[in-house]
Amino acid sequence: MRKIAIIFLLFTFTRSASQSPDSSILFSKAQRDSLQNNDNSPFDSLSLYNGRRFYGYPVAIEGHAFYRTNGLNSGSVLYNNTWFYNVDILYDIYEDQLIVKHPPPFELNLVVFKERIPEFILNGEVFVYLPKDKDNVIGNGFYQKLTAGKAIALAKRSKYLEEKTYNLQIEQRFIQKDRFYVLKDGKYYHIKKQDDLVELLNDKRQQMHEFRSRFNQKFKKNPEQFIIAMTDYYNQLP
Repeated sequence: MRKIAIIFLLFTFTRSASQSPDSSILFSKAQRDSLQNNDNSPFDSLSLYNGRRFYGYPVAIEGHAFYRTNGLNSGSVLYNNTWFYNVDILYDIYEDQLIVKHPPPFELNLVVFKERIPEFILNGEVFVYLPKDKDNVIGNGFYQKLTAGKAIALAKRSKYLEEKTYNLQIEQRFIQKDRFYVLKDGKYYHIKKQDDLVELLNDKRQQMHEFRSRFNQKFKKNPEQFIIAMTDYYNQLP
């Protein structure tokens, strides 16, 4: 894929945010909404639209490399501690990179420097950039924030390229794979099975057992739903 550096100047509406990149995962919804309700002010958007051009993937590959849809959607991006709103974005989970569309008259798709994006919001879903932790449980990259509180559930959305040979021709397709983690007491835990989560929330054993009995949902059937329900309930407990 050919790469070129593109830098454009464009005036848009943004707002400065005072938090550091590492703190964004700790935001509550109320805190984020409060920030977004502040008045916008004109600001030079050079920083956001400073990246390499995105050329896409070969059309012969079955499926697409993006999260949920291969079409641009309006979202919000926190870049270098400044919020940019109503930005056309696309989240590439194959390369784990955020793509933004430069407004007219250029209208080019650009790959943004992800290390400078502590948070972005796409269709109401919140994604945060996290560095590799000291225990090597998570790696650098974007993670979707599923719950908030004492136990923060996270999803790592990714795709890989599957290759098969058929009639002496190589066929390729994108396959999605999700991994789930929980941040609790300052440590990350990889949740691979039901017992991983049950053990992690064991300090509220009786309440969680009763909830699990009422919830009547199996981890294997829908891991994401199970993790969200369990951590949401745990976070409500005193």
